[in-house]
Amino acid sequence: MTLQGLLTFLGLLLASYSAIRQPYRDLVRVFISPIWVLSWITPALLALLWPHLMRVAGQDVCPDTAALLESVGFLLPIGCLGHCVAAFTRSRLTKRRAPLLKQAWRSARSEGAFEGIRWVIERNLSRLASVTGPDVAEALFDPTFVERTIGARSWLHLEMLASEELVALLPDRYAASDAVIRAILAARGTVVHRWVAKTHGGQDRVTLTNAEQSVLAGTFESPAWYMKVGAYYPLAMYPIERLSSAEYDQEYNGSAEFYGLGQGTARRSYCPVWVATKVMVLAISRAIAEREMRDMYVSTLWDIFRAVADRSRKSAFVAQAGRRSEHPTPYAYLMNDICRDLNELCREACRTGMGPDGQGADPKDAPQFSIVAQIWAGCLGYLAARPDASTQAFRSELLIHYLNFMLQVGFWPRDALISDEPVDATIRQRYRDVLARELIQAIGGDQEGKRLVLDAAGRLDPCKTWVREGQDWFRVFGGGFR
Repeated sequence: MTLQGLLTFLGLLLASYSAIRQPYRDLVRVFISPIWVLSWITPALLALLWPHLMRVAGQDVCPDTAALLESVGFLLPIGCLGHCVAAFTRSRLTKRRAPLLKQAWRSARSEGAFEGIRWVIERNLSRLASVTGPDVAEALFDPTFVERTIGARSWLHLEMLASEELVALLPDRYAASDAVIRAILAARGTVVHRWVAKTHGGQDRVTLTNAEQSVLAGTFESPAWYMKVGAYYPLAMYPIERLSSAEYDQEYNGSAEFYGLGQGTARRSYCPVWVATKVMVLAISRAIAEREMRDMYVSTLWDIFRAVADRSRKSAFVAQAGRRSEHPTPYAYLMNDICRDLNELCREACRTGMGPDGQGADPKDAPQFSIVAQIWAGCLGYLAARPDASTQAFRSELLIHYLNFMLQVGFWPRDALISDEPVDATIRQRYRDVLARELIQAIGGDQEGKRLVLDAAGRLDPCKTWVREGQDWFRVFGGGFR
């Protein structure tokens, strides 16, 4: 290579570097040091200048020496270029390089170009906590960056939240989880949406890769993680905020025909309210299976139920009742679904507490049972006191499910537990009494609620074994509502 060739080569490199956007120039500087580049280029430049300097001094350079110098002048720039490409392709972060990443992130944020930052983080995810500080970790959970990443169908931030070391490094882990979960609920087709659709329907032929299942196992399916990052808070607040804005009122007080589809892609599969409640239910269900005794903030389901009930209108039920009697509107679908989910959670808690692996006779030893029963009864009591939110038939139907389950627990546990394992009558009665007490407290002195309970009681099927076996006790229980 000649001196002119080297200068042309350097000019082209500088022109190419200048042409790329600022965020990518900053990324190049993270992994390629200008001083290191100069340490390669300077000897090459001197090697090619040496013959010219010798001629200026009045001396000639032998052909072999000139050829060697030209070879050095060629190999050093090419070696430097190869090393730079390898270093950037590898993109290995170190403690020395990590502070430079924050400057690259600032440039990316100012121009809205996060692709390079995301690529670097993905390549260094396993070692990110060991090379970054709290300030860099906090910057990586910037809401704008999180939204762009999740919008690109990348679950990078969920993987980052699954890292205990990285979460421990964050100055405010709750703010980080809030940003990630809100962005997930606002998006469509995320790994969380497909997880919910796979377990609760709403879409056909949903599959999850092993990598996605691993991410979910370390996050929403882990009660310890769920509580540690406060996942329950954004799961409740984001849907409530959307509901309170009244943006769903017109559609969700309309027909539920496409919202509740059993085949194809139903509208509920990308509804943040429905998806959030299902994520909570799946997390609480996992906690019950793992015998987690801490409060899993089941009350967040009640918060969402209240927000839905406050937006629901009886007139919409009347207008749509002919199309779908069980839940004629999307708001009705949501209220019915939350109550059904609480029913299933109660069943799982009873099965865990009263089953062969249960801890004994005290319902307090059944994980999440008392709080789930309280929230289920509370939802029914709240709706019973608001006749303008739904029809009497709808409210009665929800109460009938509760009363049937209560009687099944007390008198026919094989249906309540879906098991043929025998359960001592004294134990069954204690669980039944918890359900009865919670309903009495939820209804309180509300006359409309009492009348509704009596109406639901009168509609119980007397041919059912649990109704027939428990009629004497139930007659005494129903007397408290007269």
